[in-house]
Amino acid sequence: MARSVGSRFETHLPFLKENKIGCWNWGFVAGRTQTYFPWGSPAGAPEPKIWFHDILRTNGTPFDAQEVQLIKQATGKLRASALPSRRILLATSRSSPLPWRYTLEKPAADWFLPAFNEAAWKQGPAPFGQEEPGIDRHPNTVWTNSDIWMRREFEVPAGKIRGADLVLHHDEDTEVYINGVLALETKGYNADYARYPITPEAGATLRPGKNILAVHCHQTIGGQYIDVGIEAAQ
Repeated sequence: MARSVGSRFETHLPFLKENKIGCWNWGFVAGRTQTYFPWGSPAGAPEPKIWFHDILRTNGTPFDAQEVQLIKQATGKLRASALPSRRILLATSRSSPLPWRYTLEKPAADWFLPAFNEAAWKQGPAPFGQEEPGIDRHPNTVWTNSDIWMRREFEVPAGKIRGADLVLHHDEDTEVYINGVLALETKGYNADYARYPITPEAGATLRPGKNILAVHCHQTIGGQYIDVGIEAAQ
């Protein structure tokens, strides 16, 4: 397990089961070996948004309830039909390119607010970044400088919205706003698409009809890549 760089139960456990490969996870309950922190974390570091290894909190609740359900399904403790389904509110461009407005020049301070006019920005399909076949990175729009700012309008269908998460492939530091409210701020990178919880304040702004997603990604060294989507519980 190394969730923050793309090695997750949902990506690896089905493969291991299909090929009859035995495995074990280093770390189970947070607090003993502290393997929910990534290597190199300084003393006193805050709890990471994406845990590295561990599965359960000290009170027995899971870091990710959906992840535990997947483990139970893979080990025969839960029928596949019992797994909750997810609905896509905004698709990523992993399978089909979606257009975004973007700029490589620092915009005005209100660039993430719904009323901001991005008509002068360029338009191009995500993902944005550099080609890295070794970790399955294939951008549709090349981005090679230090920063990119992106905006996209999307429609949410009627109905109650619950359990919404961002689906994010990022390299490196990324901040995401939904309808002008900070939904996520994460440092570093991952090597594949992963779910990230949306802040309650930003989640509360999601509504049927028109919504605005605004993203800033900052690159420092090595590879670079950004693509974002949103999914929710059915």
